Amino acid sequence: MNTTVPDNEASSGLYALNAFRLLDKARTDGDYIRTRLAYIRLIDVFDLLEKIVGSSRRNGRLPTGKKKSGYRNPCVVIDDYLDAQEQAGISRDEVKNRKRVARRWRTLAGPSPIFVIIYSGAAEGLAYVQLVVIYATLR
Repeated sequence: MNTTVPDNEASSGLYALNAFRLLDKARTDGDYIRTRLAYIRLIDVFDLLEKIVGSSRRNGRLPTGKKKSGYRNPCVVIDDYLDAQEQAGISRDEVKNRKRVARRWRTLAGPSPIFVIIYSGAAEGLAYVQLVVIYATLR
């Protein structure tokens, strides 16, 4: 199983669901390096699927249930992520928090995800603190 999602894949397709499951397993079952890399890949998959949903919406190929007013592309992908979860009871807020942490890891990694390997445990705190603190620290 891999985390590559074809460009023409539906956000709720088999590739996307398998990618979400694999990344969640790596995120929770791995050591700190694997967890960091899984978070970076997770946000990459979210971003790709949001683009795919946007393209599907523009081309009229988005399923009817996902065309509700105010139901934007990230909401569609979050729903698909929740569908891929093997454990019940994960809230939308928890998914948003995972995305937030994943974006922070990607920011800390900079141009190469390999950079997260060299960071000390102090980087863990940066990835999980509130966004306001990060912006204040980086300035």
